[in-house]
Amino acid sequence: MTEAEAPKPAAPSATAPAPAAPSETTPKVRQAAGTAKRGGSALAVLALLLALGAAGAAGYPYYLTYQGQSDAQVVAATLSEALRSLRQESSAQAQALAEQRTAVAALQGALSEALSDAQRSREALAGELAALAQKQETEQSYLGAVRMAEVRYLTAIATQRLRLERDLPGALALLARADAVLAEGGAASDVPLRRHLADALAALREAPRIDTVGLYLELEQIANVSDRLPLTRAQFTAEPAPTPAPTRADGLLPWLWHKLQGLFRLRKQNEAVAQTLLPDGASVLLQHGLRLTLSQAQLALLRGDGPLWRASLEAAAQRIERYGRPSRDRSRLLERLGALVATPVAVEGATFAQAQTALLALGEALELRLGVRP
Repeated sequence: MTEAEAPKPAAPSATAPAPAAPSETTPKVRQAAGTAKRGGSALAVLALLLALGAAGAAGYPYYLTYQGQSDAQVVAATLSEALRSLRQESSAQAQALAEQRTAVAALQGALSEALSDAQRSREALAGELAALAQKQETEQSYLGAVRMAEVRYLTAIATQRLRLERDLPGALALLARADAVLAEGGAASDVPLRRHLADALAALREAPRIDTVGLYLELEQIANVSDRLPLTRAQFTAEPAPTPAPTRADGLLPWLWHKLQGLFRLRKQNEAVAQTLLPDGASVLLQHGLRLTLSQAQLALLRGDGPLWRASLEAAAQRIERYGRPSRDRSRLLERLGALVATPVAVEGATFAQAQTALLALGEALELRLGVRP
């Protein structure tokens, strides 16, 4: 309780009842005595109030001290309890911290060991990667050599097909496969090789397409017609009865004339154009020979051999023209054979030369890459 809160002497109430008015019949003495009595009571009350105020003022500091000591004890007890709790918490935290330090030390040891293992693993992995890189480089070089050898083999077979057999589809397929093998590698050093391959493929693709099946079937039809072609046979007439041989006695000239007639036989040809006469049995052999000649032309067609194709057809046409009887079939056969002779069946001319030049340049480049060219 502060000084501001100390009890103050009560002020005289403004509403206190006023003293009764003295009676007009009261004497002045009684009036003075009453006045003095009232003044003494007020002083006594005032003195009492002052004494109470002084006692309160004197006891108020002791009250404050007592109240402060009580609050201090409560605060001290609270602080002591809080301090005890804090000490317990601090002890628990210290114990936990010690355990954590132990765990951290164990973790550090495990981490150090793990780092050592990781370092060793990394070194081992680096060695393995280096070995794998070296192996891959070796394999890449080996695969490159294998790829180059495969391309060289394919181009060699394509060149052989083109030169010896005139096999345009086969050569195109082989060269396309060689280009696909180079494309799989994707190496920049293979660009010149692919350029030569592109030149060869472009030259061969510009060559005219040959209907091999249609020409083969047409030759088969010509062979079937030639089997039924009538041929010129020999016509024999009866010989006159031989005259008796003259003797030397008949004269030297008749005897020499008879001898000469035995060496030569002269006949008169009535037809405008002379034709070859075949003996009996020779027509079958001629027809077989004609079919074999046409079969040889079919073989030249399949191989793409232009010179053999033309030679075979010309030989067949000569036989039909020489030994065949004039007929509609003979004229048709000769006309068709003449058209077939002019039909190309192989890659020839400038196209063949361009393809051969490109393949030759490709072969030289492959030999340089493989290191087989001196």
